[in-house]
Amino acid sequence: MTQGIGCQVAVSFVAEGCRKIALFDKNEETLGETKDIIDAIAADAEVRLWEVDNLETDEVIQNMVLTFKHFGHIDYGVNCADTYSAIGRWWIYY
Repeated sequence: MTQGIGCQVAVSFVAEGCRKIALFDKNEETLGETKDIIDAIAADAEVRLWEVDNLETDEVIQNMVLTFKHFGHIDYGVNCADTYSAIGRWWIYY
């Protein structure tokens, strides 16, 4: 998550006052790195880390439910999942 938009979105939320945040990523190492950045900005922030493949709908739903149960509510959701693959000649349809 420290490699891109997801990290920056999470850090921005915390910088603007969010003190409870759940991070989903399939890479445990980058989750920890993002948490370290957040802890440096706001030591009082509660950060939950969930190792989840954000491209797998069932995993995301299951962990959203766990997040809801933990925090009691969810104010915002941001999906920054991405995949890299050839998409063919997409422009021919426009």
